[in-house]
Amino acid sequence: FAGNTALRDLLGARFCHVYHACKNDELIQFERLITDTEIEWMLKNA
Repeated sequence: FAGNTALRDLLGARFCHVYHACKNDELIQFERLITDTEIEWMLKNA
């Protein structure tokens, strides 16, 4: 997404930057949630 010049031309550089930053943050939060859930499951089933 960040490297797509057609979208950057259509939507603007600022929008693309903010959208990419938001989606990247969502991914980081999702990965943390999965990790915490897996640890909890492992502790219960150990």
